[in-house]
Amino acid sequence: NEMLAWIKTFTGRILDIQGTNSFAVAKITRDFEKMYEMYGPESPQPVCAEQTAPEQTVPRQPDPCRSVSDTTSYRLITGQTASLRRSLPGSEPDCLTSGQPTVSDVPSRKSACPQPQELFDKIYGCYYQAVRRILLEAAAEPVSKNRIRELSMKYSYLESSLTIVPKLTKGGWPLLKETDSRYRPVLLHPELLLPGHLPLTLLQKSWLKALLFDRRMRLFITAEQLDQLNCWLSDTEPLYRQEDFYYFDQYLDGDDYTSSSYQDHFQTILRGLTEKRALILVYENRWGQCSTLEAAPYQLQYSSKDDKFRLCCLKYSRSGFSQNTILNLSRIKACHLSRQAAPEDLRRLAFRPIHPASQPVVIRISGERNSLERCMLHFANYEKHTRYEEETKTWLCSIYYDLADETELLIELLSFGPVIQVLGPESFLRQIRCRVQKQHELFYRAV
Repeated sequence: NEMLAWIKTFTGRILDIQGTNSFAVAKITRDFEKMYEMYGPESPQPVCAEQTAPEQTVPRQPDPCRSVSDTTSYRLITGQTASLRRSLPGSEPDCLTSGQPTVSDVPSRKSACPQPQELFDKIYGCYYQAVRRILLEAAAEPVSKNRIRELSMKYSYLESSLTIVPKLTKGGWPLLKETDSRYRPVLLHPELLLPGHLPLTLLQKSWLKALLFDRRMRLFITAEQLDQLNCWLSDTEPLYRQEDFYYFDQYLDGDDYTSSSYQDHFQTILRGLTEKRALILVYENRWGQCSTLEAAPYQLQYSSKDDKFRLCCLKYSRSGFSQNTILNLSRIKACHLSRQAAPEDLRRLAFRPIHPASQPVVIRISGERNSLERCMLHFANYEKHTRYEEETKTWLCSIYYDLADETELLIELLSFGPVIQVLGPESFLRQIRCRVQKQHELFYRAV
């Protein structure tokens, strides 16, 4: 199913599809026909939904073989579309693929799929964190019932206080004792509640060990820290290995993460971001010419498809730090911290489009083939507003994007085939129609 979605990203350029799996060939051909009915010249003109619909919690349609935690773990591990080369311990590869199973596969999948195993222990959840904050404050000075309620509402959900406060004050959780209408913890060593003292589960340690094999890990920690972590996790088997995945949609000319100069530049940029200081850079343009510039960094971006890091910064000019610029880290030839501080309001630019589109792309999600869950996960890096439409039993999603990412967003939407429908804006919809109609002509051209 992942491969079929990837094939649909080439909509408008496929001349022919052949294969020994007749079901897969028929499925993707049928999807192209449905897309032509949806976007072809005879298709009705869709009316764009409200562009800024408020985001709401929408009901999910669970797949018997996939849960939210399964999918999230898979995407966090891979970082992009990938195929498992071999099974992970205690799991079935089929459970990690998106889309609907065939009729013959349903009974076997229901029995073969294991119960999902939580990657992180519940002691790291907000409820435990709220109770930990209450106990820490009560250890320093006895707290009132109202203060317990305030801390519960601050560090968990608003309604959580209805459960947490009675449990702590009435003995359901024997962690506090009352003295003169105030509460203090019964723990002998409350300092063990501080961060760093919480134990890690075997699964958590196994996940951390797997991260150490990622080539990009050396960018974020020093060689000494990496050796210490390897020593600490020496008796732990990694949850997965890099060779377990085959990336079929990633360019091969990614950044050289093993280069010592690249690692030094990355570490310097991280210091600049942390200490809010400007950088002095020597940068090589596409024509091989080098120039020196001063820039204030506010964000690092990573493209899983290109396998490259980019630096978002404000370039210094006569009017100060004002020119919004994106630089490829692989083209930085020298990087040093400047004595000049970065602007105070620089962080407001982080995670915002540099050249935002005037209108969001509005799509209708049918819910078939787990499309709602897949869309929410696939477009998690975009700002979006989603609401449920009762009349059509579908979901309307507005995706806000940067103009520089328009083509990539276009092919990502095409990969979902007919389970989503692009409603607008007209300029974006025109590009979708052009590709779908071109694909129809290529498939059914006169021989």
